[in-house]
Amino acid sequence: MSSKKSEQAVLGRRLRPIYDAIDAGQNKKAIQEADKILKKHPATSAAKALKALALIRTEKRDEATPLLNSLDQEIKEGKYDDNTLQALIHCFKESYEPYRIVFLYENLIHLYPNNEQLLSNLFLSYARVRNYKQQQKIGMQLYKEFNSIPYYMWTVMSIVMQALKDPKMGSIMYYPLAEKMLEKITGSHTFQNEETDLHLMVLEGRGKVNEVIEFLEKDLKRSVGTIPGTRAKHQLDQLYKHTGNHKAVVARAICNLEDEYNDWAVWTYLYDSAFSIMETSDEDSRNKMINRLIEMCCRASQTSQSKSSNQSILKRGPCLARLELMSRLQSHSYLNVPDLQKEKLGNPLQCMKELVECSYSKPFCFADLKCYLHVLNQEQIHDLIAQLGNIQGRDNAQGGDLWADILKERIVVQNNILRNYRYTKEERFKTVAELIQKLPTNTESGPEASAYAQIIATHLWSVDSNSGPEWNTALLLSVILEHIQAKYTNCDSIPPVLLCRLYGISGNTLRVYELCRQLDVKYIQRDSLGYLQFFLAARFGRFKTAILQYASLSAFYDQNEREVSECVVNAYKNGQFSQVPKLGDFLEKCSRSVFSVATDVMSRSLSSCFAIDALEVVADTLLGDDEVVEWDKLSDNRDFGLIESLSGFASKSAVATIQSETFNELVDSLKIHDLLCRAVGMLSKGTVNQETLHNAIDTLIGHIDRCKKKYESLSNEKINQLEYFNHYQISQLISGGYLDVPLLMLEIGLVLAKHKSAGLYDKEEENDKSIQPLLDDLPSRDKLDSLLKVITPEYIDGQIAAPEIPKLLQECANLLRFVLISKVALKFMMNLLVTFGWSNESSKAKKEKYQSSLTPVQNRFRDYTEALFMCTEHIRQIMVKLEMEVRRNENLIPPVDWPSQLSDVSGEFAEAEKRVRTSMRHSYYESISEILHAIGRGEIKSLSQKVESAKIS
Repeated sequence: MSSKKSEQAVLGRRLRPIYDAIDAGQNKKAIQEADKILKKHPATSAAKALKALALIRTEKRDEATPLLNSLDQEIKEGKYDDNTLQALIHCFKESYEPYRIVFLYENLIHLYPNNEQLLSNLFLSYARVRNYKQQQKIGMQLYKEFNSIPYYMWTVMSIVMQALKDPKMGSIMYYPLAEKMLEKITGSHTFQNEETDLHLMVLEGRGKVNEVIEFLEKDLKRSVGTIPGTRAKHQLDQLYKHTGNHKAVVARAICNLEDEYNDWAVWTYLYDSAFSIMETSDEDSRNKMINRLIEMCCRASQTSQSKSSNQSILKRGPCLARLELMSRLQSHSYLNVPDLQKEKLGNPLQCMKELVECSYSKPFCFADLKCYLHVLNQEQIHDLIAQLGNIQGRDNAQGGDLWADILKERIVVQNNILRNYRYTKEERFKTVAELIQKLPTNTESGPEASAYAQIIATHLWSVDSNSGPEWNTALLLSVILEHIQAKYTNCDSIPPVLLCRLYGISGNTLRVYELCRQLDVKYIQRDSLGYLQFFLAARFGRFKTAILQYASLSAFYDQNEREVSECVVNAYKNGQFSQVPKLGDFLEKCSRSVFSVATDVMSRSLSSCFAIDALEVVADTLLGDDEVVEWDKLSDNRDFGLIESLSGFASKSAVATIQSETFNELVDSLKIHDLLCRAVGMLSKGTVNQETLHNAIDTLIGHIDRCKKKYESLSNEKINQLEYFNHYQISQLISGGYLDVPLLMLEIGLVLAKHKSAGLYDKEEENDKSIQPLLDDLPSRDKLDSLLKVITPEYIDGQIAAPEIPKLLQECANLLRFVLISKVALKFMMNLLVTFGWSNESSKAKKEKYQSSLTPVQNRFRDYTEALFMCTEHIRQIMVKLEMEVRRNENLIPPVDWPSQLSDVSGEFAEAEKRVRTSMRHSYYESISEILHAIGRGEIKSLSQKVESAKIS
């Protein structure tokens, strides 16, 4: 025993330098220290595992793999210690291989079947990969072996997770089983807080809502309840509402509001249930309920005025409650505006004035008012605006802030939107000039400046037409926003996000990435705010940048899954069962995120054309995983709440509609790319099946046709709305003609598959048979040339205007992408052509004779290759000319043509204008450089392919 301890102590001293280096982030030093130990003691498994961990952290996974495999084998044979095991687990976590942790513990359990620590770790490893059935099995084994209640609860939680995953079987089997298991220990065990949550989950799953209500009611009456009081109250309200017991909800809400009248959730429960009751009540009962609600609102208002001097906090809730009640009564036609004024509830205008007086200096005040402005008539709105003018004058006299004026300007714009007032161009420019002059002089007044920027953007976005700003107006708005962003130190997110929208149209990708860094978009925001920049790089030809971006995002999604899985493990360890379903749902949303799928699809599409040389690897990349994407189950995790606050004047329903439409466009465009990649990848198989390929092509064409019908009415007016963040516009993809070229390549591949499957060229006696039938079925080069001509842009030296550059870059980038994937398809087919015939068992002379008979077909394929090469050469020439123009012409981006109404203020924006014009030139130059690099790389690949073909011939 003492010798074993001394051995462990010696091993610990040896490994200490490696641990210290890894903890300090010095992974190269850790590798060196591990090598020193392994040189003297080659059998030190822990040193191997730590070296593998350091290699993984230095992104040398290929070198780490042999070490991991050898250690895995040693552990299967029972040769391991705790140091090795823990290091190996960390290796599998950081290399995103959670299933290897499962296999590792499964092997150890075979060797040590009754080891509690190994069994519990096996359970937790199943939790990482969400294998709930195996969790249940191991959890029950742990309970039977060691008679511990936490293990029993692990088992019940695993059953509940299976029920949540499969609701149909949950109601039939899983929830009844979980309930029976909990009933079994009810007499001998008192449930703790989190165990109570699990019990309630099971009861709700069984549909025993009344039992849950009874338990919560009793729990609230205890001096020390097992569930926090506020959560229990809200849960009770939800359950009563769910069961249709609206009278109980109303009674509870009124009781709760006596204690806390600023809890908006309680007001919502009260109104929802009260109006549900009134819909089925007679007139007398309805009037009684209305009077009851009015009385509650009045009592809350009186209490708020008497409780404290801090009116801005206390009066907001009651004021909003009164306005919400007025709005609902009017929308249900229970009371009209004149009737409202006769009731104790009071005049809606007076209520809004009270709200303005107590919270006008808060940024949320306009969001509060916007929902209820429709209740007022024009005279009342003008009265409200006049009151804000008085407040503004009072604040100016006292050296106060600008929020009263900001609120007034916002209400004016919102009112004009409500009554469909159309500003003239001159009116908008005049208003913008006035707003610019109102910008704060204090550089620390960033929130106020951002609010003015929002109003300015609303005016300038629509100054030209409903189809968005024209070039000069967009440039003008960019300059104003950049000036505000640079001048004020604590601006909020509005100016940079508005700039992202503008630069997403004009192609200033460099500046968009800088702005996203300034916004500090990180962690899960990379998914929820991914729409700010996800497709921009590829859209404007920055393919290398896009590939790196997608690689980074892929690593983020893997890391996120690993970290959340560890949270699930900790939730089980700590018995926090209420967190397990939430974390499971979060993991599911992340794994099904539309941007997670987009990262995989776009990475495959671009990498196969612009980053990978070996055809075998290209084929595997195009085909992707065997797992088929469930397109109808993708999750839209985009945070469009930012978009709603961005414009400030769009309604929630309008923003929700835009979010739904852009999500559908995004999913449909990704599906096109995925189907195209998989269809082209099928051509790489020497044994390509005609029927399989035909089905894949039919699926692709069918989806494209459905998209054409679905989006044929998609107008520029809708696409160019301020809130329409969708940098990959599906209309360009399906109606631009770009898909016709790869579809023709797939048609050619189908011809080859058809002739190969017929077996006409696989028999020696038919070796001399003419190759003409195959040649006749192949389309002519003229057909390919005509398709390319439609989508090939033209460029005349020195005659391009700045507004045309983004469009030209997009056209060239789209054309290059689909031409290069067509080239990849051609390479696959030329390799497929070589497999024709019985060359494997023929003599050299017969092989040569057969290959010579294929010469006309090979020539046809060379014609196709030449046509695609000429197209890429044409793009290269355009980019070379454009590059020269961007380099030599400093005024390529012309100065802003300031309208006369803004000429007096234009001087202070000179520096910002210079920055905008310079950054746009730099961004265009980067796009051109990356397009030229992609073409040059494609030519090198093409040359190597010709050499390969020559060797084959």
